[in-house]
Amino acid sequence: MRNLNLKNLFLNCICAGLIVIWATDVVVAETYDPACEFEIDCDSDDIPYYEDNCPGTPNSGQQDADNDGTGDACDDDTIFGYISGEFKEGIDVNISTVSCSGEDILATLITDEDGYYSRGDLEDNWYVVSPEDYDYIFFPSSAAVPIGNSVL
Repeated sequence: MRNLNLKNLFLNCICAGLIVIWATDVVVAETYDPACEFEIDCDSDDIPYYEDNCPGTPNSGQQDADNDGTGDACDDDTIFGYISGEFKEGIDVNISTVSCSGEDILATLITDEDGYYSRGDLEDNWYVVSPEDYDYIFFPSSAAVPIGNSVL
């Protein structure tokens, strides 16, 4: 890896193992070296790129429901979100599937102190996310969540 003079250069982002540096009209790409002394955070979540389990999407808590090394915010087989209300911690959230015979509760999750809930390692399907107390609302706002290429 060659040394770069970073003076007057703007470090824009790291993608796929490359550090991309913009200098006026010129783009210089260098191979990423985790031994570098500086910390880069492309998604502004205060987690350095080389430690971030979801480097392109902010997820400062680094939650990983299914412990597969990919953060919930980037994991295609994970349902996650936040619940709002005056009290956010300890709220039961049901993850269900719907079939002709009715709604089948797959899991009941309990929110953390920030109102966060997540369930990973899910199969392709549509899932219904609902709090047991309907005075709460969701973020993201959708309560029907597709995993994979599922069709409702």
